[in-house]
Amino acid sequence: EIIEALDFRPNLNARGLITGKTNLLSLMVPADTEFFTGFYFRGILRGISEALTKHSYRLMIFQPAGFEPHKGYAPTLQGIQSDGLFIMAPSVDDRLVKYLEVHAKLPAVLLSGRSSQLDWVDLDSGRAALEAVEKLAEMGHRRIAFIGGACRDSNTLARLEGYRLVLAKYKIPFDPALVAASDYRVEGGYGAAKALFSKPE
Repeated sequence: EIIEALDFRPNLNARGLITGKTNLLSLMVPADTEFFTGFYFRGILRGISEALTKHSYRLMIFQPAGFEPHKGYAPTLQGIQSDGLFIMAPSVDDRLVKYLEVHAKLPAVLLSGRSSQLDWVDLDSGRAALEAVEKLAEMGHRRIAFIGGACRDSNTLARLEGYRLVLAKYKIPFDPALVAASDYRVEGGYGAAKALFSKPE
């Protein structure tokens, strides 16, 4: 009754000094100035936030130094003071993921990425691409283009594999000229599609 009357709320920082826990989770995102505006990221962030509020956890989002598109995040946990780590969209051979697979000093979950040693949450991008391309092939289309993200992006590689599986199934020759790299933004996709449509038959 006294707690309710005084509207007492425990101080998480003070509690952490006793328990050794911070009640803080970190979300590591690529060093891209426009990353936060992406619809996909906003949906993931909303889901994480809704879950954490039920368990009195806070979330810290940061873009670490040393990120490289083809190598991923820097292989270090320096500056991370939290109880766990979410790693957003790691590359296929991400340096930090490889480091954590061997030196698992902090619980980590990959988002839009996969690992044989760490927990991960990802879409079945390969299956989604396969079904989309197969639908076009069933309609009789033979010149089917593919627009993906960065060449070492796990989702792009999975989708490209699904794309090529359908081509092989329907005996459609693979044409590298019909494969374009872009980003996951509307403007990037538009530019890549425009370039593909400008190519001769």
